Amino acid sequence: MNLLPYGPRAVLAEFDSLEEVMATATAWRAAGQSGIIDLVPAARTVLVVHDAPFDREWLRQPLPTLTTPAIGELITIDVAYDGEDLPAVAAALGMSRDEVVSIHSAAVYV
Repeated sequence: MNLLPYGPRAVLAEFDSLEEVMATATAWRAAGQSGIIDLVPAARTVLVVHDAPFDREWLRQPLPTLTTPAIGELITIDVAYDGEDLPAVAAALGMSRDEVVSIHSAAVYV
């Protein structure tokens, strides 16, 4: 994990995988460290928003076993692939519109 300053009241923690991000964010939430206002996980980072002063070294302490949290119920969202930018996206990717739609609609997002 790499810690980067993110203004006077935040730190950005970088990880190698989404699994590490989700497991660490879950562990940090469960720890209930005083001073943390919000944890914002993303694909490879967790933004830790905190009150000043805050001991950023706490973030480096060993965590309980890192496991990916259970994924909840699958929710399906209907999408209309009729945006004006679809042909441009397909062209930029060197794909047909149907290929772009197929790849996007086949993914499961967490």
